[in-house]
Amino acid sequence: MKERGIIFGLLETGCKYHLPRRYNEWIEIVTYIDDISDEVVLLRHDISRLSDRTLMVKGLEKRICLDVSDPSEFKAIDIPHDIRIILSKGQSISDPYLTTIDWHHRKLHVHYLKNGKDFDWHIWFFL
Repeated sequence: MKERGIIFGLLETGCKYHLPRRYNEWIEIVTYIDDISDEVVLLRHDISRLSDRTLMVKGLEKRICLDVSDPSEFKAIDIPHDIRIILSKGQSISDPYLTTIDWHHRKLHVHYLKNGKDFDWHIWFFL
């Protein structure tokens, strides 16, 4: 996406803490795509203690699709169709071909296995 001059800029973020995290405590972060509009993606993050799956933090991000091909003038644009399809797949956890969706260093990694073939997509989100 970066090569195409498109990024997802941060519009809004927030979190609610339910329990503190302790040093040396393993956590799990699960990210859901809650909503996709023409220009905006709403992400929800659940952070849980790995040992007993107790919810510790609920977070959210609201991201807007931006055309950054001209560095002097960023402008909001509709999410391109191919990217919207990938994000929509992230909404449908019941998809039988979806094997993993995970986040790593601001990158959404979506992995599919269909007809014996692997498909991977990586989508970067920039702060």
